[in-house]
Amino acid sequence: ANFVPVVKKNSPYLVVQSQIQIPDTLSDIQWEYVFGVTRDLCEQKPDLERNLFTLACLKGLYLRISELSERPQWSPVMSHFWQDNDGFW
Repeated sequence: ANFVPVVKKNSPYLVVQSQIQIPDTLSDIQWEYVFGVTRDLCEQKPDLERNLFTLACLKGLYLRISELSERPQWSPVMSHFWQDNDGFW
């Protein structure tokens, strides 16, 4: 029989709360700051607008970095974004 679950259950040294891992995310005020700084930089240097677009996609569309990055077999382009019947991108 496997006694590990029994030992873990009865262990006084096992702290359940320390095993819960909260994902690292930015708060709303931190996102506002990042967007604000990026927007200000875009006004000074329009060639940085791609950075603002990338941040907006990551935050607003809940994309992973890998979904926006180029790979050997795939390169993202604007035509990969489209609106559905409800008007969502």
